[in-house]
Amino acid sequence: MEWKTLETHGKPPDGRFHHCLHYFEQGNLLVVFGGRRFANPSATVHYDSEFIDEVGVLRLDTLNWHIV
Repeated sequence: MEWKTLETHGKPPDGRFHHCLHYFEQGNLLVVFGGRRFANPSATVHYDSEFIDEVGVLRLDTLNWHIV
């Protein structure tokens, strides 16, 4: 067994932590939602919130990302 980096297509969801990831077997999908991004104190980076309200879906048959 070995780890491999998969090349996906489309825009992946933003990086996050404290999120949920669910495998939806009927659709062969990975769904990632919620979470938080790291607070960045830089004056050049502005976030409306450190909480993420984005939902990303990865179709495992095609490796295509979709932001819902």
